[in-house]
Amino acid sequence: MDTIGYIQAHCGTPETEKDFVKAFREVFAGPPYFERHTRRYVRKQVWTPHLERGLIVLAYSGSEVAGFGCAIPLLDSLAAEIPEFLQARGFDADPKRTWYMSELGVLEAYRGKGIGARLVLNRLLRIRALGGTHYCLITASEGSNSEHLYRKIGAIEFGIDGETESRYFAGSCEEGISRLQRT
Repeated sequence: MDTIGYIQAHCGTPETEKDFVKAFREVFAGPPYFERHTRRYVRKQVWTPHLERGLIVLAYSGSEVAGFGCAIPLLDSLAAEIPEFLQARGFDADPKRTWYMSELGVLEAYRGKGIGARLVLNRLLRIRALGGTHYCLITASEGSNSEHLYRKIGAIEFGIDGETESRYFAGSCEEGISRLQRT
């Protein structure tokens, strides 16, 4: 197996942006998502907000992106319903110190090699370094590629949104880091 390197994306890196957009479109075009996103949509709705207010971690195999993970402070995210949904179900962490783990994707050729877990670990370590204590996320209610991983690191399910049929999870950064570092 090729050595996988992990980097955090920074402003002013057009090649990195191009690599991310291509990988994002490829991951979400396949099962279980079958979503089609334009390059413009990915740049405006995913790349730019995470680069400006959050973080993007990329996994590289040589010069090819193998996967990516994005996170943004919960109160900066466009998902305004998340704090209310979680708090109504007993999640009592400080929303100002909670991050929304918004995107995680590994290209099909690289799946099953632990890259997703390393992307989660890299994000959690960076979130902790920025003062974050907790994370939350949303997965599809059926067929999620990442649900098992998040449960493995201690994420607690807080329910399914009846309107979107999305599953809501949250957990402690420290617990997630600890569990991932043991594997």
